[in-house]
Amino acid sequence: MAREYGCAAASGTYLARMPLTSTTVVRATAGLLLLALLVLLAIVGTALWLVDRTDTLADELVHWQEFRRAARNVSVTVLEAESSERGYLLTHEERYLQPYTAAIERVRGEIAILRDRARNVPQYQERIEVLADTVRQRFEAMAEIVALMEQGRGEEAMALLRTDRGKALMESIRGMSSELIAEVDERLRVNSVAMLASASRLTWVLVIGAGMIVAVVGGSVLIALGYTRDLERSRREVEALNASLEERVRERTSDLARANEEVQRFAYIVSHDLRAPLVNIMGFTSEMETGIAAIRDYLAQAELDEEDMAARDAKLAIETELPEAIAFIRSSTGKMDGLISAILKLSREGRRVLTPERVDVEAIVGTAADSVQHQLVETDSEIEVERPLPGIVTDRMALEQVFGNLIDNAVKYLAPGRPGRIVIRGRETRFGVVYEVEDNGRGIAETDRERVFELFRRAGAQDKPGEGIGLPHVRTMVRRLGGEIDFESELGRGTTFRVSLPRVLAQPTKEAA
Repeated sequence: MAREYGCAAASGTYLARMPLTSTTVVRATAGLLLLALLVLLAIVGTALWLVDRTDTLADELVHWQEFRRAARNVSVTVLEAESSERGYLLTHEERYLQPYTAAIERVRGEIAILRDRARNVPQYQERIEVLADTVRQRFEAMAEIVALMEQGRGEEAMALLRTDRGKALMESIRGMSSELIAEVDERLRVNSVAMLASASRLTWVLVIGAGMIVAVVGGSVLIALGYTRDLERSRREVEALNASLEERVRERTSDLARANEEVQRFAYIVSHDLRAPLVNIMGFTSEMETGIAAIRDYLAQAELDEEDMAARDAKLAIETELPEAIAFIRSSTGKMDGLISAILKLSREGRRVLTPERVDVEAIVGTAADSVQHQLVETDSEIEVERPLPGIVTDRMALEQVFGNLIDNAVKYLAPGRPGRIVIRGRETRFGVVYEVEDNGRGIAETDRERVFELFRRAGAQDKPGEGIGLPHVRTMVRRLGGEIDFESELGRGTTFRVSLPRVLAQPTKEAA
């Protein structure tokens, strides 16, 4: 009886202790989770603030870099006009006046940029106006000399040129431009230091936050280790949960797939809706061009008073300023249309189910090469295919897009001044098939190595049309095909893109599809 009583007492003590231990674990875990949540929120909030501040500083950096460039271009443009004027005085040939005429419009644009960038900085506005007035005086002096030459009064023009007035005005322009540049350089330095400080703070926030999270996780691990002996009592419950875990994973996977499809559908709908107002803008731009053309024809036939400044300004606006503005609108809408088309294309491709089939790679490469044949003829270039190219089982349309983009990219960025040569080859490896597209074009700088695969980002000189989606789209397609893409490049020598693919593309499952 005593033994039974002792066992009952021990059992009662154990049962009385278990609820207390469970409650402690639950409270401690909840406290740690709450602490982890607070730390995470603090990290996210601080990181967002620092990122926003860095973006603001970056915008200011670009803003003042444009101001600095405009300040420098003012003095350079006036100097070019002076050189053009002197060339005309020495040769009496009208063609030497073309840079002078172009400089008049260009310097107006640079001064407009200075005014725009300094509109919120009163200490610069008055100095910019002084600079603009000095530039105006310098061009008036040059115009007077040119007019004398056109009237056949060359000696008077040369005598006027030998005076110190033009030199004094030019030195004044250089001095004011140099002062503005020096002050903006200091702004840029301070801005750069602030950006580095923000980046450093962000790093420390992440490091400290990570340390705190590690500490919280460590505390949770210690509690878990202390509670391990009690888990055995819940083994059956855990087994039941494990039995349903696979089903829950399938449900979560299905949810993620639906969410991804919703995101792609949303991108498609938004891009499609954005195109409607863009079409209206392009249509109204065409109507504006028609109206401007009618007004320009009327002004060409009308007899305008040359002394009427308003009429001259109106004529200048109709013939020069408005066409430039419309050209800018067309360029911007064209770029926006290209970006929208790119988003629609990526959205459609992301939703398309891949269909593996036996693919003749040589035929695909030949079709892609034929599509750029006219460009090759124009640049005295050639495409060489080192046969045989190994065939694979993959999605035909995706592979066509990969080779089409790589070949088009190679042709687009051939180096001017030398015949282009593009070589396409392939080989089998232990892990699959590797295809290479080699060119002797411009090449890619080491600093731009990662940029070429970033969406809407382009590396090198921006002198070719494009939206920056070709190579990112290629990498996306290659990865969907189960492969990888990389490249080797030397600036000024050429680039070799290397695509690694499996011999057989895995058939997508029903859930994945």
